[in-house]
Amino acid sequence: ALKTAAGWNQTEDDWRLFLSYDPCGCFAVEVDGRLVASSTSMCYGSDLAWIGMVLTLPEYRGRGYARALTQTAVDYAADRVIKLDASDLGRPLYESMEFVAECAIERWGGTLLPPRKRPPFERSNGIFN
Repeated sequence: ALKTAAGWNQTEDDWRLFLSYDPCGCFAVEVDGRLVASSTSMCYGSDLAWIGMVLTLPEYRGRGYARALTQTAVDYAADRVIKLDASDLGRPLYESMEFVAECAIERWGGTLLPPRKRPPFERSNGIFN
């Protein structure tokens, strides 16, 4: 529900990856038994961490959940270089927490077409056609 509300493309397997790789780095806010916000921090050794899945259901935004969960993820990854990618919605939060932009990223979507069938290669005078 969180990723659908945000229009993100993560799958259930993506969430399982975070939960299996670093279960102690996954954080959430639950209200009346409903998961309303999340964040994750995946630590790669002692040098690097990646914050992700910072999501809040629209009707629960503006209550400080994303900030609190992001700070929890930052604290969890203490003493590491911390990276993340920001949506337009999340950028002001991250900038207020002193994250700085390194480069632009693009999210692409589309439908893969089936591969074209090519004729087999023919050899003629040592040259492949």
